[in-house]
Amino acid sequence: MSYSTVWIKKSRAKVAAHLSLLEEQGPNLKRPYADVVRGKIRELRIHYTSNQYRVLYFFHVRD
Repeated sequence: MSYSTVWIKKSRAKVAAHLSLLEEQGPNLKRPYADVVRGKIRELRIHYTSNQYRVLYFFHVRD
């Protein structure tokens, strides 16, 4: 397996782990894992090696 293949698998695993945290903690997830961008828009903050990934999200609440 090449280095790039291993790196991609590990970075995907890191993203999946952060998504699981978001699923478990919801709007209670705070820094360093999540932060508010503006208003109700939030970002999931993922650091892997020298790379930083940001996944934007929001919560939609039904009445």
